[in-house]
Amino acid sequence: MRQAYRMRALVRLVLTLGCLLAGAVLLAGCSSVDPGQADLCRQMLPALEPDGMVRVLSIQGEAQLAHVIRVAYQVEEPGDMPRGGLLRCAFGGGSFDEDRMKITGIEQDGQRIGDARQFFLERFWLGKPDAMREGEARLLGKMSFDPILPFKVSSDTGYFVQQMINALPVGAFYAFLAVAYALVYGLVGRINLSFGQLAVAGAYGAVAMTALVGNALTALSSQGVMLAALITLAAATLYGAVIGEVTGRAVFLPLMRAGSRSFLIASIGLGIVMAEVVHLVAGARVKWAQVILDNPIAVIGGGFEVTITVMRVFEVVGAVVVLGGLMVAMRRSDFGRRWRAIADDRQMARLLGIDVDSETLATIALASALAALGGAMMALHYGEASYEVGLAFGLKALVAAVLGGIGSLPGAALGGLIIGITETLWSAYLPNDQREIAIYAVLILVLIFKPSGLFGISDDGRSLPDRSEV
Repeated sequence: MRQAYRMRALVRLVLTLGCLLAGAVLLAGCSSVDPGQADLCRQMLPALEPDGMVRVLSIQGEAQLAHVIRVAYQVEEPGDMPRGGLLRCAFGGGSFDEDRMKITGIEQDGQRIGDARQFFLERFWLGKPDAMREGEARLLGKMSFDPILPFKVSSDTGYFVQQMINALPVGAFYAFLAVAYALVYGLVGRINLSFGQLAVAGAYGAVAMTALVGNALTALSSQGVMLAALITLAAATLYGAVIGEVTGRAVFLPLMRAGSRSFLIASIGLGIVMAEVVHLVAGARVKWAQVILDNPIAVIGGGFEVTITVMRVFEVVGAVVVLGGLMVAMRRSDFGRRWRAIADDRQMARLLGIDVDSETLATIALASALAALGGAMMALHYGEASYEVGLAFGLKALVAAVLGGIGSLPGAALGGLIIGITETLWSAYLPNDQREIAIYAVLILVLIFKPSGLFGISDDGRSLPDRSEV
């Protein structure tokens, strides 16, 4: 019965997550033109038209040819009538192909550009960020629609707002891991340091899943990219839950009565084992995947145009829905009530007939699913997965959980958002090589001045398992 109950709860969690994230993706919108390919083709115009201003009129995909972008433009020079032009760029693949951003051919006004000229264009124009920034100043017309907000801001304000938008997906990732910490610690008073490596496992699973189903789904439907993202996240969630169930039963549950030190050491050992398994199976190199749903949406105009991508909307909305739904479920569901009863007094909960071991396993599985989901979202966001970053992710998420109050789920989510914003703003305005020092300095200050965190509760009077528990 307990096994059936947990499986039904897990299936409901995955299905609910899939439906909610599907809605978020569909609300974010889609495009038949690959935005990365379109932007790369557009950026070549100043090199091909060295004089005057270049105004982009339209960017479209070829109806009869796959992976070909058409950019209609006109050149505006002082004293002359505007001159029209057409640029066509062919690429090596679609959304999930390895050669997605590889240019296989360029045609300007019906004349194909030779291989030698294309080589110099890629090497000395597209490969030179300084040259591309100078060329961008001569480009008129944007790929994105008119800004959502009607007002304009200065360059400094726009840059700050852009960094805050960039921080939201990072904060969402740390919030998933911090809530995973809070779920386990709030129930059993133990810290599980393997969640960072679980996030890495979810990231590798996401890279593998997108490569497996991406092209097939894109060929079947114009919304195949969104469907592939949804399947990837649902699979990563299920994958994490299964790992949590297995490791909880084999490692953590037997150590529940052995004290917090044994639990902590076991979680560190488990993280090392998981990292080495990923290393042996996937190799030491970083695994790359195509960044998907990177369609830009203009938010604010002005000296610095503030944009957000569909993927970031997807991540932020998905995090709000999933974590918000979890908070509501923990307050109103039977599982949440049993969780609170065990957290308040484990011995009394057992005497009242609550299956403490079953609830502990379910909590570890749920926390592991959240960690894997967060890792999968970051893999889709950055398009990469590395087995070496698990410990760093786990420690920074622990900082977030401690900052918000490691026994409080809302506090842990808020702590993750704070760490994400701090990390992003530090990278934007201050030396990036000192960012990690700043994050861990936050942990030291919190432990000194407010050990319980922003919303944490004191451990006084809290009943934790010990060696004498039966």
